[in-house]
Amino acid sequence: MAPSSPSTWWLRSSTLLVAALAGASAVWWVLQLRTSTAQVPAVPPFATAQADPAALLTILGAHEKASPAAPASVAIDLIGVVAGPAGKGYALLSVAGAPAKAFAVGATVAPGLVLQSLLPRGAALGPAGDSATLRLNLPALAKP
Repeated sequence: MAPSSPSTWWLRSSTLLVAALAGASAVWWVLQLRTSTAQVPAVPPFATAQADPAALLTILGAHEKASPAAPASVAIDLIGVVAGPAGKGYALLSVAGAPAKAFAVGATVAPGLVLQSLLPRGAALGPAGDSATLRLNLPALAKP
């Protein structure tokens, strides 16, 4: 038998090293899966959950006759107004203490409240298709 060349030993040793790393990786993953499944609590196969009948009917396609939504009792602060010609523009509103957001005329501000119109220093809100129920005005400018 002829002696092996040095390049053959390099190939065999690198193959052995890759095989050892692959085996170590497999053992590590088996140990990880074994310890993670031991920490998961057992769940009964037939866990009972309380279902909302109205939500279930909505999911199945049943619709009740909707009554006009009452304006929500949400704190709304007027930060600024950009009123353009013909009642178009934007109002910068803070809803329920959230960061201020720009709303166009006709946009829903909160459930049941729509930005209906803009004034030079104010905004009118109310239910869609109804008269304004809430008017917000900016504070008066300080005179120098």
